[in-house]
Amino acid sequence: MTCYWDTSALINAMVNPGVMARLQTDGGVTRPHALAEFFGQMTGPGIPTGKTRQRLTGNMAAAWLSEAGKFPDWVELDGPEVLAALAHAQAQNVQGGRVHDFLHAKAAVKAKADKILTRDAGFASLGTGIPCENP
Repeated sequence: MTCYWDTSALINAMVNPGVMARLQTDGGVTRPHALAEFFGQMTGPGIPTGKTRQRLTGNMAAAWLSEAGKFPDWVELDGPEVLAALAHAQAQNVQGGRVHDFLHAKAAVKAKADKILTRDAGFASLGTGIPCENP
C-alpha cells in the first residue's frame, strides 16, 4: 500500500513517535514542496501545543527534514501537469492557499497512492477518490 504524506502528516510525525515510526516503517511518498511547507510552518507560526506554540529554528527544521526526508519516495508535478490542474481548480472549488493542497492531491494521484495521510479534513473534497486518513 502506498501512502501519500501531506505536510500536516509530516508535522504530526515530528511530534508523535507513533506516527514517526509509521513513516520510518511504511515509508510512502510526498512532493518536495512539502519540505518547504514544513519548514515555513515550523519556523514561522509553528504548531499549538497546549497553551504555547512549538516552533523550530531553521537549523532544527532542516535537521529534522534531513532525517525524516530519507523515508518517503518523491513525486513531483511538472509545469504542464500543474497548469492542467489549475485549469480545473475552479471545478473543485479551489482558491487561494488551498491550491497547495490541491497540488498535493494531484501528486498523490500521480503516485498512485492508495491513501492520503493528512490532518486536513478538507482533502476529501478535492476529488481524488483516494481515501484520506489521519496519520
